[in-house]
Amino acid sequence: MTLIMPTPVKDKKSGIYYIRVRIPADLVSTIGRHEISKSLRTREPSEAKERFSAEYAALQQRWA
Repeated sequence: MTLIMPTPVKDKKSGIYYIRVRIPADLVSTIGRHEISKSLRTREPSEAKERFSAEYAALQQRWA
């Protein structure tokens, strides 16, 4: 089994980075979605990585 590290996703048209994270299976019924997608509001790769880390940590903390 291969694990994939979550990374920022770049929109092909606008060039803006997004966070796209799959919601854990046990929380899908509570949240009502299978995936969260949110704009990181930047086109800079280095800035996107920093913002992604902060958003991802906040999501993990909320789900814990």
